[in-house]
Amino acid sequence: MADFDVIIDAGAGSAVWIDPANLGKPSRLNPIAGLPHRNSTVPNGGALTLHALVGGALLADGALGGRLFLWSWVDLPGAPPTIVPTAGTTAEVIFPAGALSVKGHYTILAMREDGGNVGISWEVLP
Repeated sequence: MADFDVIIDAGAGSAVWIDPANLGKPSRLNPIAGLPHRNSTVPNGGALTLHALVGGALLADGALGGRLFLWSWVDLPGAPPTIVPTAGTTAEVIFPAGALSVKGHYTILAMREDGGNVGISWEVLP
């Protein structure tokens, strides 16, 4: 189990996740009535900020005990946008306006030595 969490700190909204019609086959099951599945959405060309939190806090690299974060793409709809952590903290990644300009599903993985990994995903809207 990971010793950190990953959150979208800025740039994303939330939308009810609607499965497309699939020729009568079952789609996503919702175990809690009245609480639909949701996904994070980013406007096309919008900026996005991700944080890896240790103990609920965004820490500078000097406070991570040498166990810095690495980020890697898992799934994306086109050429990968460059992943550039913020200076002084590998726990923050900012995609500037225009970096996420291809519509579709994105998943990124945050990893930390001996700390596990956490994936987070979002949809870039048309």
